[in-house]
Amino acid sequence: SMMFACFLFLGGLLSGFRAGAEPLYPLLSPAAADSVRTLLRHSKPDTNRVRWFLQLGEDFLSKGRVPGDLDSADRYSGAALALSQTLHFAAGRIRSRYLLGVVSSQRGNYGRGVSLIKKSLALSQDTGNQPLEAEGWYYLGEAYERSPEDLPQKIRCYAQARKCYRQLGNQEKEAYLLKCIADMHSLQGQYDQAYSELLEVLVLYRATGYRKLHYTYDLLLLVNQRIGNYQEAVRYGLACIESAQATKDTADISVFYRRLGALHEELNRWEDGMPFLRKALANYLQEENQAMVVNTAQRIVSNLLAQGKAREAFHFFTKLVKKYPPINRDSHLEAATALAECHLALKQYPLAEKYFLRMLDIEKTIRETGRRKIENYVRIGKFYLVTRQYGKARHYLDTALRLNTLKGSMKYAVDIHVLLFSVDSAQGRYREAIAHHQRYKSLNDSIFNDKQSMQIASLQIQYKTKEKEQNIALLTKQNEIQQVHLKQKDFQQQVIVAGASMLLLLLGLGYNRYRLKQRSNQQLQAQQQTLQAQQQQINQKNQDLQLLLEEKEWMMKEIHHRVKNNLQLITGLLYSQAAYLKDPAALTAIRESHNRVHAMALIHQRLYQSNNLKTVAMDTYIEEIVRHLVQSFDRRDSVDLQLEVGSLELDLSLAIPLGLIINEAITNALKYAFPGGKAGTIALALQAVAPATQDGPTYQLTIADNGLGMPPEVDLQQSHTLGLSMIQGLSQQIKGSLQITHQAGVQIRLQFNPAKLTKSHVLFA
Repeated sequence: SMMFACFLFLGGLLSGFRAGAEPLYPLLSPAAADSVRTLLRHSKPDTNRVRWFLQLGEDFLSKGRVPGDLDSADRYSGAALALSQTLHFAAGRIRSRYLLGVVSSQRGNYGRGVSLIKKSLALSQDTGNQPLEAEGWYYLGEAYERSPEDLPQKIRCYAQARKCYRQLGNQEKEAYLLKCIADMHSLQGQYDQAYSELLEVLVLYRATGYRKLHYTYDLLLLVNQRIGNYQEAVRYGLACIESAQATKDTADISVFYRRLGALHEELNRWEDGMPFLRKALANYLQEENQAMVVNTAQRIVSNLLAQGKAREAFHFFTKLVKKYPPINRDSHLEAATALAECHLALKQYPLAEKYFLRMLDIEKTIRETGRRKIENYVRIGKFYLVTRQYGKARHYLDTALRLNTLKGSMKYAVDIHVLLFSVDSAQGRYREAIAHHQRYKSLNDSIFNDKQSMQIASLQIQYKTKEKEQNIALLTKQNEIQQVHLKQKDFQQQVIVAGASMLLLLLGLGYNRYRLKQRSNQQLQAQQQTLQAQQQQINQKNQDLQLLLEEKEWMMKEIHHRVKNNLQLITGLLYSQAAYLKDPAALTAIRESHNRVHAMALIHQRLYQSNNLKTVAMDTYIEEIVRHLVQSFDRRDSVDLQLEVGSLELDLSLAIPLGLIINEAITNALKYAFPGGKAGTIALALQAVAPATQDGPTYQLTIADNGLGMPPEVDLQQSHTLGLSMIQGLSQQIKGSLQITHQAGVQIRLQFNPAKLTKSHVLFA
C-alpha cells in the first residue's frame, strides 16, 4: 500500500547533512593546486612560502571529501606554523593556528580546537588586523560542535565575523556569514527566521554580482522542505543544479542531486527521484568517495524498497558494499540501516533486529540530535510494530515525535502519527488512535493537496523538457560533426586516387633518381666519416679541457686550504707569544692581530669548503666574525648584537677588506664603548641602499653602538691610531665613501659599489 511505501521511504532519507558546504574562499582547481605545489618545491623559506602552505591547508580542510584530506590539511598548516615561527611572521602564526584549531575540532577534539583559535583571535585583535580578526571569528564558529548546546556559540561567532566584514565593506563575505547564520537557525528549527535570512543573502549576492547562488538555493530547498512548502523546495532544488552547471562549480553537485532525489521520495514520487540518486552515485563512484557511495546506496535501497523491489535492493546493496565497504562511523551507520530495512522487507526479522540494534549502538556515539536520529527511531519503531512488540514500538515512536517538534519536518510528523495510530489500534487505545489518525489526515492533506502536486509535476516536466532539449541539441551537434567527418572521408578518398595517379607518374622519375642518389650517398658517407673523425678530435680536446678545469679548481681549493692553515699557524704563534708577555699593551696588540688574522682565515676556510671559489656569502661570514670578537672579549652577557645583513655574495677582493673593517670597528666598540663591563648594544647592517644602475647596486655598511662615544676633542681627520688608519685605508682601497660620527655612541657608515672596484685595486689576491 501507499502507506507502507511511506514507511519504507524513511529508510533512505538522510537529513542530517549540512547544506551546501560552500567554503569561505573558493576551492583550488587541480591545476591551480599543482601550480602551488610546484611553487613550494622551488621557493625560499619566506612569507610567500607560508602563504602557499596555508592556501593548500585551507583547500584540503574545505574539501574534506576523503579521510586523507584532513591529514593533508594538518600537515600543510603545521608546516606553515613552523616556518612562521622561524620568520617571526605574526599573521602566518595566527592563520596557521586557525586552521589547526578547525582540524582538531573535525577530529573530535573540540575543546583543543576552540582554545587554539581563541588565543590566535586575541592576538589578531591586539595587532588591530581586522581582516584577520574576521577570519578568526568565522573559524571559531567552525570549531564549535554542531550540537544543540553549541549552536548559539556558533551563531554568535558568525555574527561577529559578519560585523567585521560589514565594517570592512566586504558585502560578499557579509552575505556568506549571514548564510552560515541561517544554516544554524535552520538546525535550531527556526525555519521562518532562516528563510528570511536566506532571501536577504540572495539580495546581497545579486547586488555584488556574485553568481554561485546554488549553495543558497540548496539551503532554501531544505528550509522549504522542513516547513512543508514542497513546491518552493522543488523549484529551489532545480535552480540549484542549473546554477552549479551554469557557473561550472560542480564540486558539490552530487549533494544537490542526492538532495533533490530525497525530496521527490518524500513526496512519494519514487520513480522521479531515482534518476537524481543514480547521478549522485555515479559522481561519488567517479570521485572514489567511499563513504558517500555507501550513503547514497542506502538511499537508493530505500527507494527500491518503497517500490516493492526488496530482493533487487538487497542484491544491489550487498554487491556494492562488498566493493566499497564502510570506512567511517556514518557509513557504518548507513550500511546497518540499509541491511536492517532489506531484511525487514524480506521478513527476515532476526537479521533485521540484529542490524537495527547495531544501528542504535552507533547512534548512541553521536551527540548531535538531528533529523537522522529521528528517522532511526522511526525505523526501529516501525520494526517493533511489524513484529508486534508494541511497547518498544511506542517508546521509539514517542521519542521520535518529541524530537521532531524541534528539528523534524511535516512529512516526518505524518509518518510518525500513522505509525502511532497503528500501535494504539493494536493495543485497543482507540481514543489515542483516533487523535493520531486525525492529525495524520490533517498534515497529509496539507502536504499532498492536488494543486501543489500539479505544480510540482509541472516543475518536473519543465526540468525534463529542458533536459531533453539539451540532449537534442547535443545530438544535433553530434550529427553535424558526423557529417563533417563524412565529407572529410570523401575528400580523403579523392586525394588518395589523385595521389596514386601522381605516384605512377613519379615512379619512372624515381628510378632514375635512385641511381643518382646512390652515387651521392657514397660521397656523403665519405664526408660523414671525415666529419666523425674531426668530431672525435674535438670531443677529446673538450675532455682534456674539462680535466684541466677540474684540476685548476682542485688546486685553487688546495691553495685556499693551505693559506687558511698558514693563517691558523700564525694565530697559534700569536697565542704562544702572548703566554710570555706581561705588558697589557702588548697583549692587546697580540689579541687584535690575532682577530685580524682570524677574519682573513675565515674567508679562505669558506672558499675551500664551498663549490664557489669566487664569492663569499656575507651574512654567515659577518656573523662568524662578530660572534668570535664578542667571545674573544668575553662580552656575550653584556653586549647585545643586532645583525641585519641581506642575503648577498661579494667578490673575494671586497670580502676581505670589509671583514677587516668590521673587525676593527667591532674591536674598538668592545674595547672603549662600554667600560667596566657596562651593558650596551652594537648594531651592524649591510643592505643595498639604491636601485641597481648600469654600475650595479650600491651597498651601505653601518656599524653603530650606544656607548660612551669619542671625546669631543678627538679630530677623526688627524687621528693616527692603527685601527682608524686601517678603516680609512681599506675604505679607500674599495673606493668607498666613509663617514664616522660620534653622537650618542659611534656610528660608522661606508657606502661602496662593487662594480667600481677593478682588479688593479685589489690588495689581496
